[in-house]
Amino acid sequence: TCGPGYFRDGTTACQVCPPGSWSNPSSGEWVFNCTLCDRGTWSAIEAATSVDTCAICDGGKVAATRGSTSCEFCPTGAYLANLGTDASMHDEESDCISCAFGKLSSADRISCEECQAGQYVFNGTSCEDCERGYYAPTAQEGACLECGAGSHTGTDTRATGCYGCEAGTQSAGLSVNCTVCEPGSYSGSRASECIK
Repeated sequence: TCGPGYFRDGTTACQVCPPGSWSNPSSGEWVFNCTLCDRGTWSAIEAATSVDTCAICDGGKVAATRGSTSCEFCPTGAYLANLGTDASMHDEESDCISCAFGKLSSADRISCEECQAGQYVFNGTSCEDCERGYYAPTAQEGACLECGAGSHTGTDTRATGCYGCEAGTQSAGLSVNCTVCEPGSYSGSRASECIK
């Protein structure tokens, strides 16, 4: 017979249980397969002799298949707050919860982090500042809002508002500042051009 941590592979030789599995046969018992770690658990130990070597995945990670040798992070933009106390909360990707609008998952996928006003969530992976002519009164998803003609942001990047130009000034779209009308021309408020 093969000892604990081994199995008989159909030949006369005993084979070591690979990582992600274990065996602990009773004396004289033949074992032809190692027992795989359950979903939601993993083991990197070779020749394991107990189910206790199968550890529950840490927070932010899942093991969706039996016999896992590692746990995978929740996908970008999702998190899993359970810190490895319940294997059933780590046994499929759907255990991961999507982050709310304007938030992205932390590097460890245990929580979501909030982007700031003047920023947007880029591909669920980072907070990026609004570019020139764009703004975000609260964090946005995918892109900042466009500041249209007749308005201005007042700052080059990370603008939090888009403000109408005053009478006697004008702006094209995506402007940081309004431009004063040339002498002999005028405009109403929020004008995209001055009139002669």
